[in-house]
Amino acid sequence: MTPPVSSRTRNSIGSGKKAIEEIDDKDVVEDGNKEDDDIWQKDVVLLSIQCKGPIGNRQLASCINGIFLDLQAENPSKLKALTVDELQKKLETIYQQDLSERRSCIEYVYQKLRRDGPKEKKGSPEVVTIGKITLTADDLYTLADHQWLNDNIVNAYMYLITTSCKKKVFAHSTFFYTKLSKPNKGYDSVRRWTDQVDLFAQDLVLIPVHIRNHWTLAAIHVQQHRIEYYNSLGSNNSRVMGNLIQYLRREASTRERHLFTALKWGTGFMKGLPQQKNGSDCGVYVCQYAKRICYGKQVKFTTMESMAFRTEMCKELANQKLKVSSL
Repeated sequence: MTPPVSSRTRNSIGSGKKAIEEIDDKDVVEDGNKEDDDIWQKDVVLLSIQCKGPIGNRQLASCINGIFLDLQAENPSKLKALTVDELQKKLETIYQQDLSERRSCIEYVYQKLRRDGPKEKKGSPEVVTIGKITLTADDLYTLADHQWLNDNIVNAYMYLITTSCKKKVFAHSTFFYTKLSKPNKGYDSVRRWTDQVDLFAQDLVLIPVHIRNHWTLAAIHVQQHRIEYYNSLGSNNSRVMGNLIQYLRREASTRERHLFTALKWGTGFMKGLPQQKNGSDCGVYVCQYAKRICYGKQVKFTTMESMAFRTEMCKELANQKLKVSSL
């Protein structure tokens, strides 16, 4: 399941090791609130983030600005007394890495904010950028227990899958099926999303599907001419299959891939899958299904094993690298 967003926008996640098409994630960031600020103020330790990946100047500056805003609101005297050394220690606690080599950037932002003051901003501090998707502390908080994963988390995780798998894998964004299935929208509303990729040259196409606050997954095995549907609540959805078959036929016609125009696609509603035991883990299960499908592993795990997935996913996103040794 996913929390409501201000608007669900467009474009695809990616294919293979190529750069993804941009998702305007600024459109799906809600205003921050005090509870979320408190969670971030605890250095995102609740999420077990151990971010060893590169930290961009923009996201570092955003984080520093957030620290200044918090201190300004809660204890102006502490902000006045804050030194560059103390600021660096706070940042190293958040990102769990030595930032000595970023000292010049930290000092520059520190001096600028001392001179001009922090900027009020919507949303929460940026933590990590994966492809063109910037994840904030609010996004990562959806990986805490009993929270619904949001679009940014699912899209970022799909990006990690497409860029780490040796197969040719393309993932449509979480906004794709929503757009495709809207009345009076259909294929024409998503036709341009694949201008830079040949779907029919892929081994696998992943499509996260979000319907009525529930995440499911469609996996198109292109060369086997088969579409599979994965649902952690077990039910089938023939409408999804029908919409995707129509989409593939229109796409084949548009791209002049005549072999696929009249092709009969096999379909399968996957049975015997691990099933969620609560009302919040569907997004987690979709990501885990996709990961195992991509790596050619059996889609099997126990309820006990699934309890560790949220922490594992948070570390994978923070480190920008999938953990596949345990599959």
